[in-house]
Amino acid sequence: MSAAENLIPLHFLFDEMEETIMEKEYKTGLKYAMRELSEQYRAEHQYTLEEMAEQLDISAKAYNNLKYEKNSFSASTLLMLLIHLEDEQILGFVEDVRILRKKVWEQS
Repeated sequence: MSAAENLIPLHFLFDEMEETIMEKEYKTGLKYAMRELSEQYRAEHQYTLEEMAEQLDISAKAYNNLKYEKNSFSASTLLMLLIHLEDEQILGFVEDVRILRKKVWEQS
């Protein structure tokens, strides 16, 4: 068997790389959307950073880390945010995420 026969076809590597890039773009967009939703809610209610953290049942430091992209929202923190929102705001957020997902995956 020659060395060429042992090589992985490059198109498989490119496909895998493209999937990874799309997944990262989607996750980045999702993180941004969650931060924006949180900051809009905080501004709407004129909460301090500490008050917003309390609403999400997390520490002020944890909220600060979310705000400045050091950490991502956990599922429980996102749910804590969603329970404070109006139905229309929740549906709007979900629709925005659907659009984001569709745009990212259509690019692939």
